[in-house]
Amino acid sequence: MENAVTNISFEKTLTDAVQGFTVRIVASWKKVAASIIETGRVLLEAEQKLTRTEWVMMRKELTEQGIMSDPVISKLLGIARHNALCAPDNAARLPGSFTTLYALSREDEAAVQSALNEGRVTPLTQLRDLSDVFKTQGKTERQEKEGAFCVTVRGDLSKVPAEKVAALKTALEDIGEYARVALKGIA
Repeated sequence: MENAVTNISFEKTLTDAVQGFTVRIVASWKKVAASIIETGRVLLEAEQKLTRTEWVMMRKELTEQGIMSDPVISKLLGIARHNALCAPDNAARLPGSFTTLYALSREDEAAVQSALNEGRVTPLTQLRDLSDVFKTQGKTERQEKEGAFCVTVRGDLSKVPAEKVAALKTALEDIGEYARVALKGIA
C-alpha cells in the first residue's frame, strides 16, 4: 500500500515538474518571433533615422562583425514592414523561424492575417507548410502583384571593376527591400 502512495506522489511531482518546464519552454519559444520582429523594427528605425552614409556604415559593421549578412538585414526589414506580422495580437501565434517569417512577409497582409485568425498559421508552422496555406495564387500572378522583376547578367563581369559589381549588387539588394528582385548571373 505504501508503494502505491509513493508512486502517486512521485507522478504528481513529476507532472508538476513537466508542466513547469513546458510552460517555461513555450513562453521562451514564443519570444523568438517577437525578437526577430523587434530586430527588424530596430533596423527599420535605423534606416529611417540614419543618414545614407551612416546606414551603409552600420550595415557594413553588422556584416563584418558576423552578426548578420546583407540579405538577412534585407529580409528582417521585409518582416518589419509587414503589418500582419508586426501586429501585437499576432506575436504569440507566429512561427519562431526567421525563414518562415520572411516567407510570410512576402504574402499579402490580409491573407496572412486570415491564416492566423483561422489557425492555418501557428507557432508550429514550418516553411514547407506555407505552400499549402497560400496556394490560391499562381506564381506569375503573385509576382505581378508584388511588382517582381528579374535582373540577369548575361556577360562576363570579370573585366568590370569589383567595386562597381559590388555597388550594383548593393543597389539591387536595396531595391529588393521595396520590390521583389531575383538576381541571376551575379556571383
